[in-house]
Amino acid sequence: MFAPRYDYLPTDVLRLFLYHDTHRVHSWEDTARVPIERRLVAVLDRIEQSTKAVIARREAEQRRWEEEQRRWQEERRQQQRVAYYDTWIDALLALRHRAREHAELATFVAELRGRMGQIDDESARAGLDTFLTWAQAHLEASDPLARLDLPAGEPPEMTYVEWDSWKTYFDDQKRRSTAPWQLR
Repeated sequence: MFAPRYDYLPTDVLRLFLYHDTHRVHSWEDTARVPIERRLVAVLDRIEQSTKAVIARREAEQRRWEEEQRRWQEERRQQQRVAYYDTWIDALLALRHRAREHAELATFVAELRGRMGQIDDESARAGLDTFLTWAQAHLEASDPLARLDLPAGEPPEMTYVEWDSWKTYFDDQKRRSTAPWQLR
């Protein structure tokens, strides 16, 4: 707070002001009846109370900041765990997708082989037989259950219920942080 170096108009009155932040909380004047010397104990008590209030406020702010940091670190840790669980789910879904496609192709090749007897043209039958031989070799080589593409490392330590809960939490946070005009 700015205070002038001297009074422009001398009043011969001593005034003490106690400020809290930018607000004047208390003031004391030296009067003829009660000199400022008698009020020094009250002034010092008020200064002590104000100091304790400032210290308590700073400590509360520090605790709030530390708690926010702990919460932020926990969320980052949970995001990493969710991402790791996601890689395992993605691997499982990709394996299921490839297995379904492979099964559909195997069924289709079997249907084609079953229709081979219905073809009268010898050259068309030979062409289909060549194609089916290649298709069978392709199916054997590309069987996803014979060549499993699994994620490396230990399985996720997270349970499905934990993963679902955190995934929902992070999706909700993402939705809330996106402005309505950015949604598609």
